[in-house]
Amino acid sequence: MPKLNEIIGEEAFKSLPEETRNKYKDTDFVDSTGYVEKSKLDTANNSIKDYKKQLKDRDVQLETLKGKAKGNEDLTVEIERLKGENETATKDYEAKLTKIKLDTAVKEALKQSKVKDVELAMKLINYENIKLSDDGKVVGINEQIEPMKKDREYLFEKEVPGTGHFETGGAKGSEPTVTHLGEKLAKQKAAAMTNTEEQNKFFK
Repeated sequence: MPKLNEIIGEEAFKSLPEETRNKYKDTDFVDSTGYVEKSKLDTANNSIKDYKKQLKDRDVQLETLKGKAKGNEDLTVEIERLKGENETATKDYEAKLTKIKLDTAVKEALKQSKVKDVELAMKLINYENIKLSDDGKVVGINEQIEPMKKDREYLFEKEVPGTGHFETGGAKGSEPTVTHLGEKLAKQKAAAMTNTEEQNKFFK
């Protein structure tokens, strides 16, 4: 399970404030059972703001140094290289955090749609046709989930009409297994009573 330094890269991680590094050095940001919590994402967003501010301050310092380095071509080239690395690191950091937030929102949307195997369903999502809005919702996800319900209905729990409960789905041509325990027990009791009545008639 990747840590923050694996997600954003070791160099970017080292550039974060020491307090942030210490707080998240042992935190698992992604695992197979639950993606990043909102509180962690909010903290990560604040971290990237701090990180971008640090890079901006560095760029100002590099510009100042560049002015003093006039006439020294090697130093000027090195300064430009460092500025480019700063910009690239920021973009990579933002892209990785955006991917985490999008994955989290997609997983939540699939859960709400009663998907039985979220990890499998996520592999069927075309990420090029969805995007994350400012309020954290996934735009375009329903347009992919609805066809999936028709084409791959086995991925979804089925609601038993009029009960508000879900059935697991049985083999084709067989009666689905009802998950409502009360209904199942009632059927068993009715069957037992029928058998008792038949036995009483036989022994009369």
